[in-house]
Amino acid sequence: MKDWLDEIKWDSDGLVPAIAQDYKTGHVQTLHEMRIDCDADVVILKVEQIGDIACHTGRHSCFYRVFENGEWKVVEPVLKDPHAIYSAGH
Repeated sequence: MKDWLDEIKWDSDGLVPAIAQDYKTGHVQTLHEMRIDCDADVVILKVEQIGDIACHTGRHSCFYRVFENGEWKVVEPVLKDPHAIYSAGH
C-alpha cells in the first residue's frame, strides 16, 4: 500500500513548501485539513489559529507585506515585540 507521503513531490533536498493557512485566528494552530496541489509539489495546511500572533515578527501572519507601487509595503502591525516573545524565560 502506498504511503500518503509518497504522493508528495519532494525536491532534491527532501523538502516541499508547506503553507499554514489561518482557519480562524491566533498563536496555537490546530490542523483541520491538509491538501496537496495538482502537481503534488506544495502542501497547504488549513489550521485553526488560537491567539493573535503566528509570526516570529510578532504579527498575526507572516504575510504582512503587500507589493504596491514597485515596493513591498508593511500592512500588518506588530502586536507584540518579538524580543519579548523569544527572550522570556532566558
